[in-house]
Amino acid sequence: GAIPQELSRLTNLEHLNLGRNQLTGRIPASLGNLTKLEELYLSNNRLTGSVPSSLANLRNLVKLYIAANDFTGCIPERLFDVSENDLGDLELPSC
Repeated sequence: GAIPQELSRLTNLEHLNLGRNQLTGRIPASLGNLTKLEELYLSNNRLTGSVPSSLANLRNLVKLYIAANDFTGCIPERLFDVSENDLGDLELPSC
């Protein structure tokens, strides 16, 4: 199924690991509201669409793993500053 929109209400969340869950659909833009998030794992699912620009709001991120999905478009440039990431594996340009 899809990533639940309700996750965006968990504003004190620091770690979110949804990797390898056969998730489908898009990354909800509302995940950009999780400003205390330090680690986000969404890799190895069946997510589609573009990586939301709202994820650039996650200024505390130190780990971001979202590869092994079917994303299109571009990756918000700010996300390349996250110290541990797998964005190079996506082979998508920055925007």
